[in-house]
Amino acid sequence: MGVVMKEKLQEVLGGDRWRISNYLDKNYKPQQMYAIVKQACGLIGARLPYNLVRSNCEHFATDLRYGKPTSRQVINAGAGVGGTLAAIVLFAGTAVGILLGRR
Repeated sequence: MGVVMKEKLQEVLGGDRWRISNYLDKNYKPQQMYAIVKQACGLIGARLPYNLVRSNCEHFATDLRYGKPTSRQVINAGAGVGGTLAAIVLFAGTAVGILLGRR
């Protein structure tokens, strides 16, 4: 299980580099920003199942942004293209930093 938390991006990253990757924008229409933020804020404190293959943080972010939970990490690993990567925090193009807590 993971806990949805709201934290400042700078505190989470600790000086590491980051970028927004809305790679599915060409395939799916993003939800309105206010809807993404409203839904994300409503989930703060929620305990959600965490599974690297079926329900990771990329699934969480793409579900918020597009209404479709998907993970390029899982697809690439399944196809043998990129191997399994460490969990990527995919920001939904908003100023809200949402992370799933680890076990």
